[in-house]
Amino acid sequence: MLVASLLEKEKGIKAGDAFRIFERNGMRFKIVICTDFRYQESIHREDINFLVWVTHFSAENYGRAVSEMRRFSMRERIQVMASSPVCGKNIGMSTYVNGNDVFSLSSYEGIMEIEINS
Repeated sequence: MLVASLLEKEKGIKAGDAFRIFERNGMRFKIVICTDFRYQESIHREDINFLVWVTHFSAENYGRAVSEMRRFSMRERIQVMASSPVCGKNIGMSTYVNGNDVFSLSSYEGIMEIEINS
């Protein structure tokens, strides 16, 4: 996480200093957490195959968040996987976006598994 929200700061959560690149099975990706996705201009994408966004979808923010992921995916020509746990006010709905295509889990707990080939 590069940006900590006010609530996160109040809870003692500190921002990081850089986005790290992870590699698995020849695929390179970055993980952004919650507020980081708002600062897309700081996420350098030329060196990754896809982006993972760990966030909390609620009934109030899900539609807006998916629209933003679609715009980002189409503009940057990159796939986005958003992981959202089911807890508290969070509704789950982990979502995969590739351009204009969107695939989402329901609000039930579960695992979304996606195979991305280079």
